[in-house]
Amino acid sequence: MRKWFALAMCLGLLGAIVAGCGSSGDSSTSVSESTSGGEPTASGGESSGGEASGEPIVLGAAVGETGFMAAYDGAPLEALKLAIKERNAEGGIDGRPVELLVKDTHSDKATAKTAADELMSEGVEMLVVSCDFDYGAPAAQVAQQEGKISFSLCAQSVKFGAQGIGPYAYTPAAAAVDQGATTAEWVLDKKHWDKGFVLEDSTLAYDEESCTGFNERFTERGGEIVGEATFQQEDASVASQIAKIKAASPQPEFIRICSVPPGAATAIKQIRAAGINLPIVGPDSLDGTYWMKGIPNLSDVYYSAVGSIYGDDPDPQVNAFVKSYEKATGEPPATAYVLFGPTLFELYATAVEEAGSTEAAAVAEALNGFSKVPTLVGATTYTEEIHIALDRPFVFIGVTDGQPKYLETLTASEPAPYKVG
Repeated sequence: MRKWFALAMCLGLLGAIVAGCGSSGDSSTSVSESTSGGEPTASGGESSGGEASGEPIVLGAAVGETGFMAAYDGAPLEALKLAIKERNAEGGIDGRPVELLVKDTHSDKATAKTAADELMSEGVEMLVVSCDFDYGAPAAQVAQQEGKISFSLCAQSVKFGAQGIGPYAYTPAAAAVDQGATTAEWVLDKKHWDKGFVLEDSTLAYDEESCTGFNERFTERGGEIVGEATFQQEDASVASQIAKIKAASPQPEFIRICSVPPGAATAIKQIRAAGINLPIVGPDSLDGTYWMKGIPNLSDVYYSAVGSIYGDDPDPQVNAFVKSYEKATGEPPATAYVLFGPTLFELYATAVEEAGSTEAAAVAEALNGFSKVPTLVGATTYTEEIHIALDRPFVFIGVTDGQPKYLETLTASEPAPYKVG
């Protein structure tokens, strides 16, 4: 394992602005990052040069550049492009330049499969897919069938891996069940709230698993769920669910919501408009201020996240990364999911160099031997059975008057049980 892994990834990935690195708006974008040498890096020096040569390693990305998944896929995809740029300036992977072909899935599951089929026909060695099991799995399954490695940008369902897709599917993210369990401990130990109402969006596996992890750990540790209700992402109204919150007896001290914007934003806006000012505790899908703009003076909202993108993360490497990303792209990252772009690339690149090959079986064997490998988002361990992180720390963010702020970092007392199906 490279001794410089963490430093290179955290401080040296975003050195140069890639001309036109944003989405072209076309259904297919080719990004060839093979320039070299002499450009400033995020660490303030210059890249080491050493232009990559030889047969390119062609990666593919079947992700949502448009549609609702763009809120989750966009930032990590741009960070991935910049990581490729930096690695090529330093000599590529084993001296080979890396190219990235991008096809827009338009946040559609059927289109994701079509995009993956097209990328496979173009000879990609590894496929990057959307930041969600439900929307990324159709593309990852194509890669599995073709005998290729796939990485989700940041899927958090335990289904994204060996059991749910196949032995060549990986994600750099931590499991939603573990995120939920950690949040339950934070609510009980830090906030001392032991009565909660759970509002679950039943649309995605991510939502279900986040709530499962929370509910099980919360009740195991003595918390009481005083009421539950479900809704769907596309529901225009949550009036009946709000009525259940008001009727709960005893009344909850907080509301746990398991959902993603825009559905989560719709629900929270209506909860506040109904005069319910209870604290709202959500998952990391609530990160970013983009969805808060329609809810004036939003306060008393809390969520877990992989890191803070607001300049106050306790890890200076995260803060340096965020500054470098903003300098490179001209705008701050929309969510902390941005941190997963370079993470997945460095995990893949390290495995290829250890394996001495891009052949999927060899790369998978290397990945499955990773034990607490340091990354920008925390230590990463993979095994033959587990291709998702199960024991990472989470930062907790509080929102006051529409402004997120880092509160503290917590690791669960024990990982949530690993279950698939």
